[in-house]
Amino acid sequence: MNLLSNRQKAEICRLAREAWELHPEIREPLLECNLETMSATEIFNAWRHVEQGKACGKQSLCRSTSEEDYLKCRAHFEALCGREARAQRTIARHATEPRLVARWKLERECEAQGLSIEYAAKICRTQYRISLDDASEKQLWRLFYTVRNRGHAKSAKEAKAKPEPVGATGANDNPF
Repeated sequence: MNLLSNRQKAEICRLAREAWELHPEIREPLLECNLETMSATEIFNAWRHVEQGKACGKQSLCRSTSEEDYLKCRAHFEALCGREARAQRTIARHATEPRLVARWKLERECEAQGLSIEYAAKICRTQYRISLDDASEKQLWRLFYTVRNRGHAKSAKEAKAKPEPVGATGANDNPF
């Protein structure tokens, strides 16, 4: 997992500040309620953390936010700044990054097989000795096909083991 660069952090903070300034209907009530206990900068930072959490599920830019989260955060703050078209392009760019596509496909395949993503994470830890978040694009695709092939093998095995209902006739029932 690659953490955000200083340039990426600065860009998110700049967009957040711009959104903060553009929305007095959000800013003013927060400042009025909290100015006695917090400074205006602390209130802004708390608001930014909440908005980052809405965008990518992680509130800190320093500790846990990775490059995978950058475009989601950026698109969220671009939308708050009123740049909807640009935010949509950013989201589309996020969706086409090869590693993210592989991860998304792996998650969909796990759902299709009725498995949680933890199943793939366990295979990843066993085969590659890394967490699923640290897996490369190639490793994610290999996991995708492992999950798919095991699911198909399980389905075929279950279909073979199913007994035929009583009274069912088929083309091969003729003893002659």
